[in-house]
Amino acid sequence: MDLRAKDIKASFIMGNKEQRCKEEPDSNVDLKESFQKKPFSELIIIRQNNRYYLYWRTINTLCCLTSSYFYAYMAAFKEAAEDVHLTNLNLSFETIFLISMVLQFLVEYKEIGQPHPVRDL
Repeated sequence: MDLRAKDIKASFIMGNKEQRCKEEPDSNVDLKESFQKKPFSELIIIRQNNRYYLYWRTINTLCCLTSSYFYAYMAAFKEAAEDVHLTNLNLSFETIFLISMVLQFLVEYKEIGQPHPVRDL
């Protein structure tokens, strides 16, 4: 099986290949004018192929995979669960999951059978 770089970029962590390949052309429009022309909802909706959102999804996926082992360790060794470092690690996992939940309300989504993603709040 031949794994090329573009196949790896199209993995489930890095998002949909079709949407990732479509780049918006850069315009030389003044930033202030650009903000005045767009509605507020258009400014806060995050695109699915946004580079930073894809990085965040990768971090979230890694936290999902490792947190189950962490919580199992805390359940098995109750005395170790009272450690300050483990409490801080627990809070960091919970913070990442909370941010991911909030982001789900701000990311565009694609409905089945629709050619364009929905960008509503």
